[in-house]
Amino acid sequence: MTSRVLISVVSWNSADSIQACLAALQAQTAPADILVVDNASTEDLAPALPPDPRFAMIHEGALGSYAARNAGIARATGAILAFTDGDCIPEPGWISAGVEALRAAVGAALAPPARHGGEVGSALAEGPRDSERIRRPSVQRL
Repeated sequence: MTSRVLISVVSWNSADSIQACLAALQAQTAPADILVVDNASTEDLAPALPPDPRFAMIHEGALGSYAARNAGIARATGAILAFTDGDCIPEPGWISAGVEALRAAVGAALAPPARHGGEVGSALAEGPRDSERIRRPSVQRL
């Protein structure tokens, strides 16, 4: 995984729906690595992964979205970390819009995540908050 953006996809027993999510992530207009976090599923999610080197899967045995998201954070290597769930279908420009919103934020500067004792720090330098400038692209839920 080498992209500046890592998308962590939390999934629990979603073998039927995750393929549409992963296809939508594969079609993103901005480059991103995709990490599927299998959250103690009883279904085998591995066959849903496309044969694409940008995709990887890890398993989190502690059931709960918080545990799965933390597992994704622990594996984050890019400057930007995005989250979605296996039953969502992000629009093609979702990551591009998010990256652009971060770039446009007043006083913000993209930087690699800081690691301190296993904790991941903010990928944005401190600056004024301007939530009005951040457009939130829609995500379709299945």
